[in-house]
Amino acid sequence: MNDMIKSDTALDRIRAITQIKLSVADINRAIYDDQLSHLARAKLGVHRWNNWAIWVFNHTYKYMVPIGEGGYDPFSNGMRFINCTDDSVFFPPPMIDFTADIKTENSNDEDTLVITYSDFRGFFFPASVSFEGLEFNGRVIFDGAIFSDWVNFNSATFNGNTNFMKTIFYDLANFKWAKFNSGNVNSLRALSKVSFFCAKFNSMTNFTEANFSIIADFMGATFKNSVDFSKSVFADSSNFTGVEFQSSVNLDRVNFGDKDLSVLNINLDYVKFGDKGIFDPNRDYIPDFRQTTFTLLPNLDYVYILDAPSNQYPDNAMHKIRTLRSMAIEAHNHLGEKRFFRHELLARRQNTPDRLASVMISAYELSCECGLSIGRPLLWLLVTWAVFTVLYLSVSNWSVAEIWHYDYGASLIHFSMLNSLPIFGLGKSLTSDTANLLFQGDSSILFFLTLVHNILAIVFSFLFFLALRTHFKIK
Repeated sequence: MNDMIKSDTALDRIRAITQIKLSVADINRAIYDDQLSHLARAKLGVHRWNNWAIWVFNHTYKYMVPIGEGGYDPFSNGMRFINCTDDSVFFPPPMIDFTADIKTENSNDEDTLVITYSDFRGFFFPASVSFEGLEFNGRVIFDGAIFSDWVNFNSATFNGNTNFMKTIFYDLANFKWAKFNSGNVNSLRALSKVSFFCAKFNSMTNFTEANFSIIADFMGATFKNSVDFSKSVFADSSNFTGVEFQSSVNLDRVNFGDKDLSVLNINLDYVKFGDKGIFDPNRDYIPDFRQTTFTLLPNLDYVYILDAPSNQYPDNAMHKIRTLRSMAIEAHNHLGEKRFFRHELLARRQNTPDRLASVMISAYELSCECGLSIGRPLLWLLVTWAVFTVLYLSVSNWSVAEIWHYDYGASLIHFSMLNSLPIFGLGKSLTSDTANLLFQGDSSILFFLTLVHNILAIVFSFLFFLALRTHFKIK
């Protein structure tokens, strides 16, 4: 029963689709189309297919399920009817099995499982779908399709351009052992690609041992649950620009690149691992490239890993981050190397027994984001300038009213500013006419304040220039 309960998100989307009102003629055609095979119905086009799908959901007493452990209802021959539009429980129609349809069509040749229709753009699939073991020849289009339940492309073969652009997978998407080829024409290899551009994977996704012999484009895709690419092969260029991996990603023994290719591009720019909105320390969201093979190392300067809250990095985070850092060093990705070093420090902070080291790392993070932030040291410089301006006022020989009455306010601010700039620091500011005017008598307290002020200013100035060096690769 629990397996039949859909998530609220899926139900909301399904309700939105199924609220479309069908005409009497559309309903009659849907009833007729319901008697056809799934393949024959698909060949009628997206309009007829979606009308049938909507009718399936809105036809209140179409599908039946067993009554359960309590026995059988004698008035329904052991079955009871279920309202498919129930607000809390959704009982899907039987699986949409294209594989079974093809086997029926090719009853005399069971080894031939070539599907003769491949344009599924905009299709709404109201139940689980199977394309297992099928072979698609030519252009394959699933652009904008919606899979409301799991879909199985296990061992499917795609020969030619394949598009899953803006496709929505609400449940498990299984591409295990799938093959994406250019077809029989080798010269078209460079022109062929499989695209998951801006696709949404709401549940678990499986690309285990998938073979991409053509360009693989996942640009802008979102994986909200775990995704498994283990042992998959990306023989041609691959594009993961802007992909969001909001949960764990398995890259064990993935092979990126074909040594026979003269031109290869692996793009991981702006890839994000983890999601703040659904942070869970049990989700192993940090990618593991320790057993991944790259013919050409990708640019890791713009790869982003979620900042885990204090003491909540996964247990094995250190090893994975060190691998990323080593890759960035080898590829001369200076900014990426510094970003991963920061994550390594933060992960070390939660595991080190040395309390002083933990405090120092926390201070380094707070002051300049471990050498990455340009703005944070400047902000601290401004804060220290403001705080010490107040402290200098408190030890001066003048009250607040007198300072402003005699227009000494600007002099006080100038004095504090000099101590915020170490190159004009302690020695000059103490002997200046401003110091003699504002501070008379015992100067020990003033000396201590200016000393601390100068030290802090030097530290924050150094961190500012360190961040500049990091971002602009100044040697």
